Amino acid sequence: MFFNPGGPGDGAVSYVAAAEQFFSPTVLDRFDLVGMDPRGGLGSNQVSCEDRQIIRPETNLWPRTRREFRDLLANNRAVGLACLRDTGPLMRHTDTISVARDHEALRIGLGVRRVSWLGLSYGTQWPATTPTFSPGTPEPWSSTRPWTTTCPRWSR
Repeated sequence: MFFNPGGPGDGAVSYVAAAEQFFSPTVLDRFDLVGMDPRGGLGSNQVSCEDRQIIRPETNLWPRTRREFRDLLANNRAVGLACLRDTGPLMRHTDTISVARDHEALRIGLGVRRVSWLGLSYGTQWPATTPTFSPGTPEPWSSTRPWTTTCPRWSR
C-alpha cells in the first residue's frame, strides 16, 4: 500500500520506517507499505522560501471580502516567486502531477499492475491526477473515495 501523509512538505519515508507506531497490526499484516518523500519535501531537495514569510500577520487566510481575497492572492504570488527564486528550477516540478508521475514510476518499478493507497489531506490528490497524464489507461490505484474540498466562488 502506498502511503502519503499529505503536506505540504511532509513525506512518507519516516512514517513507513516507523510503521509500528503509525499503523495498526491489521494494516501491517495485510499490506507491504511503500512511501516516498515527494519532490521538495523532507528527504528530497527541499523547497526554500527563506526571504518571504509564508503566513504574515496582515494576511487574512480566511478572506471575506474581495479586497481580502486580492490581498491573499498577492501574498501567495509573492511567496511563490520567493520560493522559485530561492529554490531554483526544482520549484517548477513540485506540483501534484509531478508527484503523481513519481508514484506511477515507483509502481511500474515495483512491477505491479495495481496498488492500494492511503492518502491523508493533500495526499489524496495525486492518485486522482493519474488519468490526466495517462488518459485511457485503467486506474492503477485501488482506493476508497478521497476526501474532497470546496472553495468559495469569487467570480461574482
